[in-house]
Amino acid sequence: MEIERGDADAPRRGRDRSDQPEPIDRENRTPTDADSDAAVLADPERLAAEHRAYRAIVGRDYGAARDQWAEAVPELQAAWGKIKEKYGYEEREEPTPQPGDGAWHGRGGRRLDAAQNDEIDRGYARIREIAERTIIPGVLSVAAEDTTRQLAGFDNRFKGEDRLKEKVADLLEPSSELSAAEALDAVSDAVRFTYTHSETRYTQGVSNDVERLKARGFEFDRLKNTWTSDQYKGINTQWLEPESGVRTRRREAISRTT
Repeated sequence: MEIERGDADAPRRGRDRSDQPEPIDRENRTPTDADSDAAVLADPERLAAEHRAYRAIVGRDYGAARDQWAEAVPELQAAWGKIKEKYGYEEREEPTPQPGDGAWHGRGGRRLDAAQNDEIDRGYARIREIAERTIIPGVLSVAAEDTTRQLAGFDNRFKGEDRLKEKVADLLEPSSELSAAEALDAVSDAVRFTYTHSETRYTQGVSNDVERLKARGFEFDRLKNTWTSDQYKGINTQWLEPESGVRTRRREAISRTT
């Protein structure tokens, strides 16, 4: 049975179709076929047959792909469930805008009042300005001193504004005595970057990078070994830009491409 849906053949529904030409077998056509494309285009009956033939081919192939995808979905969903459970992943909800009050509202009921939100906006703008003027040039200079490793994830050097405000809101829970500015200063990864080394050069490369950053005027703050982490493997160090006190986080990872 053939079901037609608003195609070029619709006006002829119900007619005896025995006198209509069969669709051209394009898979077996040769360059010497008399049925040229120009001839088909000039004949409405043959053009309609071609149209039906192609619709049948597309329907067949699409149906097969759809069935394969339907079979794969349960397995993919199960795998995604295991990944979320292993890494503690939570779906992020978009902040709900609350026009008029000047406050910031984030996922999980997080909130900054208008004064706090304004203070964080000004602080975040200041961090970005200092980073562009001082921190980023220093990081790039250090990166250029060793061509055996790479500066990875540079496009994500600034923490997203909403994620930053989520961290600040968590630090400002009711039991906290921090001001919004103090909470912002406590966020260590507002500016972050990653150097990736080959396995054979990793230990020496990390040591060299520490000395280079010190030579550029950055002050070492703290170090954390996250090689035991399932998600962020590497050596994480925190640094201060001395004049502003802005913190930046650097991670030393192993490159999987070398």
